[in-house]
Amino acid sequence: DVATTKPVEELCRRLEEVGTDISDLKFFVQQNFTGFRKALKKYEKSSKKFIMQWFMTQVAKAPLMATDFENMLGKFGNIAQLLRKKGAVPYSDVRHSLSGAEDEAGRQGASLESTYLLEAKAAMKFRVKLAAFMVPKDPQAVPALAAGAKAPRPKTTSVFLDTKDFKVYKDVLESSQGTSSGATMHLRRSDPNQVACVVYQAKGAKKRTEVLIRSDEVARLLQGQVPSIVLDDRAMGARPVIGSDTPADKLVATTTMQEVARTFGSTLTPMAE
Repeated sequence: DVATTKPVEELCRRLEEVGTDISDLKFFVQQNFTGFRKALKKYEKSSKKFIMQWFMTQVAKAPLMATDFENMLGKFGNIAQLLRKKGAVPYSDVRHSLSGAEDEAGRQGASLESTYLLEAKAAMKFRVKLAAFMVPKDPQAVPALAAGAKAPRPKTTSVFLDTKDFKVYKDVLESSQGTSSGATMHLRRSDPNQVACVVYQAKGAKKRTEVLIRSDEVARLLQGQVPSIVLDDRAMGARPVIGSDTPADKLVATTTMQEVARTFGSTLTPMAE
């Protein structure tokens, strides 16, 4: 629409609405995350069952929680730049969708958590405003920025291992038809972290075991050798690759890696990502 002859005043108004939506959505995501955590804390206290870590891992993976606000802000800033080239002033203020939100934070008895959330919303509003005004000094000198691209961010990737004739995958298909499942293994990594997670499920087992190893040990594992060292969940860089299952302790992890070496040897290679 900015590239057409539509009135710039109307486009500026719509851009401000988008800025408000970005700010409100970020605030909504934070409120949901906090709400789940508070509810789980009360549940654990009353039931004596400790599920916080597992459940919050699932919450963090939900599409809503994974909303890419950096990408949104990048696009917002690009549109604002185009409007400025047309002589418009594409930002006046980001309005509140929650009436009296700031005042509520200052009331006596307001929790520290609610104050934090409101401050986080104010910070997001400031970032929206900054995106609208920020102009690169020399767009031609930064081609990626000029094209509206964003810097790549670390992401977690699952790498599935199989034989060249897909024996592991065929075993999984057969198990879904009622036969006993074969052994399976895949790796979870998150560049540039130096920790990988080996996710192994033994033949006929209903539960899988997750083992943390150094990334440079993966090559040894694919050669049928037992990694020289296994890690625990306190290792630097471990958090992004830990799934819903708690990583095995070092004794179980070492035993599992020995079983993996016996089961697969050097027959597996990365086949899908």
